[in-house]
Amino acid sequence: MVGKGSDSEDDEISIDFSKIKGFFSGRKKSEKARHSKKQAGISESKQQAKEESQRESARQSQEAGDQNDDDISIDFSKIKNIFSKSSKARKSSTADSADSDGSDDVVMDAESLDKAKSYIKKFWPYLLILIPIFITIFVRAHTVNLAVTDTWARNSVYDFYRSQIEASIRQQNPGIDQNTLGNAVAQNLQTFIEQRKAEIDQQVVLTSGDIKNYFQYQSGDTLYPYMGDIDSYYFLRQARNLAEKGHICDVIENGVCYDAYTVAPNKLVLPKTLHPYSIYYLYSFLKIFNKDITLMQAQIYVPTLYAIIAAILVYLMMLKLFGPLAALTGSTLLSVNPIFLTRSLGSDTDVYNVFFPVLIIFLAFEAFTVEDIRKKIIFAALAGLAVGSYSFAWIGWWYLFDFIAIAVLGNYALSALRDYFSEKKPSFKNLLNDRKTKEMVFLLATFAVVALLAVGLIAGFKQLPIIYKGPFGFLKAKVAANPNIWPNVLTTVAEFNAASIPQIVSQAGGKWWFFMALLGFIVVIYKNLKNVAKNVLIFLLSAALLYYLVTPKGTSLPPITYLLLFGLTFALSIIFVFKSQEEVDVKLGIMFFLWVAASIYAATSGIRFTLLLVPPIAIGIGITFGFLHETITYLLSKAVKINRAIISIIIFLVFAYYLVSPVRGGIGTASSYLPNVNDQWWEDLTAIKENSQPDAIINSWWDFGHWFKFIADRRVTLDGSSQNNPQLHWLGRSLLTPSDNEARGILRMLDCGGNNAFKEIDAKKQNTPNSVQLLRKIIVLQDRGEAKNVLAADGFSDSESEKVLQYSHCNAPENFFITSEDMIGKGGVWAHFGSWSFERAWMHRQFDDLNSESKVVDAYISQFGMSREDALSYYNQIRSLKTDAEINQWIAPWPSYLQGEAGCTRQSEAVICQAQDLMVYVNLTNMDVYVPTQQGVRRMDAVSYTTPESYNTIRYASDTVGVGMVFMFNSDGSYSSLFMSPQLVNSTFTKLFYLNGHGTQYFQLFRDSKGMNNFKIKIWKVDWEGKNPPIHLARFNATNPYFGRTVEQVRKMDEDAAAKKAAEEEAARLKEEAQAAEAQAQENPAAAESGQAESVAQGNESAVGERIIIAKDSSDLVEQIENTN
Repeated sequence: MVGKGSDSEDDEISIDFSKIKGFFSGRKKSEKARHSKKQAGISESKQQAKEESQRESARQSQEAGDQNDDDISIDFSKIKNIFSKSSKARKSSTADSADSDGSDDVVMDAESLDKAKSYIKKFWPYLLILIPIFITIFVRAHTVNLAVTDTWARNSVYDFYRSQIEASIRQQNPGIDQNTLGNAVAQNLQTFIEQRKAEIDQQVVLTSGDIKNYFQYQSGDTLYPYMGDIDSYYFLRQARNLAEKGHICDVIENGVCYDAYTVAPNKLVLPKTLHPYSIYYLYSFLKIFNKDITLMQAQIYVPTLYAIIAAILVYLMMLKLFGPLAALTGSTLLSVNPIFLTRSLGSDTDVYNVFFPVLIIFLAFEAFTVEDIRKKIIFAALAGLAVGSYSFAWIGWWYLFDFIAIAVLGNYALSALRDYFSEKKPSFKNLLNDRKTKEMVFLLATFAVVALLAVGLIAGFKQLPIIYKGPFGFLKAKVAANPNIWPNVLTTVAEFNAASIPQIVSQAGGKWWFFMALLGFIVVIYKNLKNVAKNVLIFLLSAALLYYLVTPKGTSLPPITYLLLFGLTFALSIIFVFKSQEEVDVKLGIMFFLWVAASIYAATSGIRFTLLLVPPIAIGIGITFGFLHETITYLLSKAVKINRAIISIIIFLVFAYYLVSPVRGGIGTASSYLPNVNDQWWEDLTAIKENSQPDAIINSWWDFGHWFKFIADRRVTLDGSSQNNPQLHWLGRSLLTPSDNEARGILRMLDCGGNNAFKEIDAKKQNTPNSVQLLRKIIVLQDRGEAKNVLAADGFSDSESEKVLQYSHCNAPENFFITSEDMIGKGGVWAHFGSWSFERAWMHRQFDDLNSESKVVDAYISQFGMSREDALSYYNQIRSLKTDAEINQWIAPWPSYLQGEAGCTRQSEAVICQAQDLMVYVNLTNMDVYVPTQQGVRRMDAVSYTTPESYNTIRYASDTVGVGMVFMFNSDGSYSSLFMSPQLVNSTFTKLFYLNGHGTQYFQLFRDSKGMNNFKIKIWKVDWEGKNPPIHLARFNATNPYFGRTVEQVRKMDEDAAAKKAAEEEAARLKEEAQAAEAQAQENPAAAESGQAESVAQGNESAVGERIIIAKDSSDLVEQIENTN
């Protein structure tokens, strides 16, 4: 490496400095004289040792600065003697000072000063480690403080005053144009803020406090933020079990640990992982110092602790590789990376996917670079233990094991090939006895044996085959259907959405940062400027290819092509290995290359894997910065007469400046953090906990299952640990079905046995589509005996029927069904799985398995009884499907909500409702719903409109626009609408969430809440027997008075209604006037004393009497109109 290489490095980088010969030489001579005089009182032997040390130091310094430069010749004659005068003055001053001081005290002080300087020079790079530590803590502290609420509060207060100022300006200047208005508002607001700064700041503080309180809970005298994400509550509940029970399990049966709160009423084996133990032990430690600390708060601190350790390890590794700047850069960029922060601020386990790779790579690096064979073995063993520990945190531990093993073997293979094609040509026997062979065997064997043994003991020896199965296993995550033809939820998990190469480059920091990172993985092979200079063409070609890979053209390449080009840059670097006269170790280069290449490829299959890129990207950039710092410092120190240390510091600061922006970005990411859980969710779920039996089950879409389990302390059907189970379809269907009776039947089946009823049926029928159809028939039957008759008619014996019915028609526990605002946006997902076609999924499976047109067509005919023509049509449809996404779409649609509730406008006999660019007309006389278009009149696919008791539905078969609508007659005479996919028009979710259960019988509202930004949560309690009457909302207690009328009749009704309204308004006005006159007469009794006043009063009384009579007559008229209607 530059400035840290072998003693011969500068011999081979030949730069001609003969014209400025003697550069800095005067300073060295004067220093020798000064030291000679100051050591007068020291013994001769000590003096000789000192002088010998000084000569050695001077020799090394001379070798670093003035060498025979044969390879690279640069003429710096034009800058001869720059700064020479000041240099000479300093030398003279130093020499005089040395001559004038010969006392022993000063000699000892000088020795102490030299030792201090030496100590600082040696250890100051280690002091810089405090910077990334401080940055890590400072950035992550913003999450605990909920800093984003301060911004919200300030914007809220400013917006309030802005609206007040705008209203005032509009009132004073009615015709003001928008541009002038905007400028005036901005100017006045700024003046107002400056004048009342203290008052406004106080309002901001109070507002921010209110917002913070919404996302905080209290423990003792302290407020803490709720945990941020979803999966964190999965581990938090295990940590709570650990604190309360001494183990993480809900139940232990036959020595097996189970999670009894997921897939209720069943249970799953609970794998042991590191995270709950990290939470618990950190909590126990912090409890010593803070009695108010909670498990939740300790969990928030866990990622910070691991992030600090990771930053330290990167710093130490990079310091040894390429110096302080590389160390500072790599550790800082790791700490403030937005991907890392976003994925670890909520205390999920993602922090381990940065910490353990860094720990393993650090130990492997030490094993690779240390010279002593015993130390190599020790570090290799520690790296193996770290791999085993990683398996305790994540199943993906195998990739680092593979990379290290390949790096060791690859480096050895390259070295052996190099020797073979060189003049050495070692024999096989000599090769086996070679030092490099023994070193490789010791290193690899120690690492592999310890790693595999540790993984086996920690995660189980059944995990070991993943070493070779793992590299391809993640590609199966996105297949449309599981092998059993049930839907695969992973196709809709956001973390498994594919990332494009441009997205990866962007998330890595952008074009130049990504280029610097990739360049670093090439630099680590060359190691120093000497090797680059000898192979400059190859190096520049590699750099050019890397630059192409970050350009728009490069990033648009297919992922495989992209990675092949990246591999080509690595292959070009290997040429240097074969050309080099010295032994070149490329283990680090191979390991880093595999790390970043595999992470890029994985990210193109799932964006969650971009997290794996964070450490190598930070390390790669650090390597490049360190290399450039050392190179530029070296070249400038040869070019100008400035102390090399000064040049190094200046270049260091210049490069360090580029870290400011990433740090600010990290602060911005952390500052925008806000928990997903808040007071609304906490109070609603606590209400379930306090008003339900311990065996109650909560049903909803699976996303928030971990919240429900921890906060409500109740079981769930699915959660983030079990979502890829068949119950996924049934939950989706319960939300999608238009029959609340079927929804009740599905939920009862799930609460009785999960998917066990299907398993019992399919055990007999051995046909998934037919088994599902039979199950759907029986779950809608309330009576157990009727369901048993249906099973008997299908060939089930009494005992076989009872096995099914115990899981479909049991005495089900309490059930709470949650519908919430977030489920609107997820409608496309749960409706997709709810509408899953097992028939089509079966067809696709046969297509894959049989691999013969005739066999597939015959199978379709046999299964469904369709014609050969229809069977062949399905075959051709499936054959045209190219991707898993297309297969998914073919099996089931993705219904979604287009627009929430909005008002409609009535024009004569029609009501006009608008959804985006769609204008929908509802003819009230015949309830015909149509959409005028340039191509003619078209229809909605499905329209449901409210009645006082329920709904009526209209479906159109042709000329449709692919959209459905719910049309609402409101009791106040207004009209409103909802727009959605046709499948959702009468869905259970639409009825429960949007229409508050109107017309349903089996769901009773348990709790209805509104939170910040009007976020709605509606919790329903299932009435298994349907004993309560159907819900009839007063809001929809309205009929269509125009139905069946002619247009003329509608107009006459409108005229009568207008007259009625006018009469009512007139009657109200007259009544108000009469009451006012009467009140005035009562307040002026003195007027009755004079005749004139009495006459006036009588006249007024007469007028008032007439008005009262008119008012009464108007009321009578109104009553007559109402009676007539």
